[in-house]
Amino acid sequence: MYDTSYVGIAEDKILDNRSDVQFCKALQLLKTHKNLEASIYIREGVTSLQKEDSGKGSEIRNKLDSAIADLLQMAAAARKGTLNEDAFANKYHAAEWMVVHDEIETWEQMPALDAKTNLHLRKTLQNINYKLISEDAEVKKEGECLLKEGYAFLKSSQVLARDTVISATHREAERIKSFVKKQI
Repeated sequence: MYDTSYVGIAEDKILDNRSDVQFCKALQLLKTHKNLEASIYIREGVTSLQKEDSGKGSEIRNKLDSAIADLLQMAAAARKGTLNEDAFANKYHAAEWMVVHDEIETWEQMPALDAKTNLHLRKTLQNINYKLISEDAEVKKEGECLLKEGYAFLKSSQVLARDTVISATHREAERIKSFVKKQI
């Protein structure tokens, strides 16, 4: 008989958000008409985004690949001075949310899911909290409610039976994915 329990090995930090920082810098540069520099930051952001992505097949894999291709085209448009700031902001926000969704799918596929023994759910909630900074009031309100319920779930899962935690964690993952999909 094999031990199929999962022991969390994730580092205790929020997911690396270099792409977010680079895309934000690109947006600032676009607003000041520093198009060549913005183009460079967009390309660097795409490279970072690809590193942040798990690379595993998820249900949004094609959308993420398409968003990356669009961002590369936007880098070329920025260099020419023809990139619309709002279109760029919308595209990169959606791509960032796709990476969060991909991360959920990655930890959701683990052999045994136990919120008490791994940090993946907590990290996903932290990453969503970080993403909410740049969202409008309605998304922030819904996201804050999701975060409150998610953290309450983590706290309550410490006293639940293992089988209950696993099924409840899957339900929580579906709820979080539903929220993230709305942002894509």
